[in-house]
Amino acid sequence: MTGTGFWRVFSAGVALAGIVVAARPAAAQTGGDCADVTTQTQAVICYGQLMQEAETAMNRKLVMVKSLRRFLEDTELDNGLDAAQLAFVEYRKRTCDSVFAYRAGASNQYPESLACQLLLDRQRTAALENLYRASAGP
Repeated sequence: MTGTGFWRVFSAGVALAGIVVAARPAAAQTGGDCADVTTQTQAVICYGQLMQEAETAMNRKLVMVKSLRRFLEDTELDNGLDAAQLAFVEYRKRTCDSVFAYRAGASNQYPESLACQLLLDRQRTAALENLYRASAGP
C-alpha cells in the first residue's frame, strides 16, 4: 500500500472510530467519573474539578515532552509542538461547544460539555505519553 493509500485508510478508520465513540454521551466515556452525583450542580462541580486535574496533567506532560533533548535542541520541532497544542485546544473548544449546543435544554447540557473536555484532555495526555516517550527518541 502506498503512503498516501495508507493514510486514507488510516484516516477513514480513525473517523469511523470517532463516530462509534461519539455515539455515546461524553459522561459515559469517562469511566464512571461522577457516577454518584445526584444533581446537575453536583455533576458540574465534579466534572469541573476532574477537568482541572486532567488539564493540569496534560500541561505537565507537555512540559515533560518539551524538556526532552530533541525539543531543547530543535526550535522548529519545539514550535511545531506548540502549534499542535494550540490546535488541540481549539479543537477541544469547538468540539465541546458543539456538545453543549447539541444538548441545549437538556438537564445534562453542562455536565456533558465538561465531560467532553475531560475526555479530550485525557486522550491528549495519553497521546503525548505514547507519541513522545523519552525512550523512543534517538
